[in-house]
Amino acid sequence: MSFPVFFDTCTLFGETTSDLFLCLAEQQLFVPYWSDGVLEELNRTLSPRIGQEKVEHRIQLMRQHFPNAEITGYEKLIETMTCDEGDKHVLAAAAYCSAETLVTFNIKDFPAESTAPLHIEIKHPDDFLLDLFDLAHGQVTQICYDIFSSYQSYPQTPEDYAIALE
Repeated sequence: MSFPVFFDTCTLFGETTSDLFLCLAEQQLFVPYWSDGVLEELNRTLSPRIGQEKVEHRIQLMRQHFPNAEITGYEKLIETMTCDEGDKHVLAAAAYCSAETLVTFNIKDFPAESTAPLHIEIKHPDDFLLDLFDLAHGQVTQICYDIFSSYQSYPQTPEDYAIALE
């Protein structure tokens, strides 16, 4: 069932959602990809919130657990992308790794005319998770339960977990 999925920075920003995506990938429900540019942007935007050391640790763990996920060499494609200027690097990297799906909160930045020729489907994280749930509801439910159970402070209840995922 594994298929290639590229993650925009915004989907890796929040700890709860990022944990869920990475745990789902560990169970081989899909093959995750991101670019060096996405990780640089993650570092730049997350450091002021949680500190440079924690961000570096998080990125190190991502690289360790998914050594083939980081895409490089896509830079020549950036100019040819027709999406939002600030997201051309994201679409170029997704195209370079032949992703079938690009998961982002910024749907409007990737109009159909920019993604259709590349055969890349743009998915909001909620829709992506619902699709995975439809494909493997038992596995996704177990992973969510395992993640929720591993938290020591917040979230304390399943409702809190659902709110954190919002």
